Amino acid sequence: MNTQPLPGFLHPMATNVELVIEYIERAFAGVHLENGVSIREADVLDGYGSRDECARAHALDACDDWRSIPNEVIARYSWSLSFMDQKGMRFNIPAYMRFSIRHYKELKSDSIDHTIYSLSGRDQRFYLFTPVQDAAVRRFLKFMAYNCVSYCDSRMAMRALKAWSVESIEQRRKKA
Repeated sequence: MNTQPLPGFLHPMATNVELVIEYIERAFAGVHLENGVSIREADVLDGYGSRDECARAHALDACDDWRSIPNEVIARYSWSLSFMDQKGMRFNIPAYMRFSIRHYKELKSDSIDHTIYSLSGRDQRFYLFTPVQDAAVRRFLKFMAYNCVSYCDSRMAMRALKAWSVESIEQRRKKA
């Protein structure tokens, strides 16, 4: 996993969709789900499903490359991020962020706002993130806060930025 700052992305307010997506893809390259909670598995957990039901749902989802998660799955399971564990969040959030940036203008998917809401409080589900992955989340939130005013909950994106500030993250890491 890459932990070094990515060259070529020094501008603090990237507004180019493809640049932000490339930053996300590079920051989360090589992340696997491992034994984390998958998207459909999170849906089963939401419905208080059994271990067998969770295992069957998990088997339906991508586990090796988050970039292979279909847009239809992201659009359909907007609430799944609420039921992710640390590994599930690290694997699935980049797919949700990329989906949100690519489709915020033309789709009225709840997944776009739910992605922002899931990032509004930097809790224990994000403790596995590297500093570069934290930076990718900040770039996503900045993009959504400043470029998506008419399309998503940009005010919540702005508030979420505070939870993802470098100072806030360093304070939480010291406490952990």
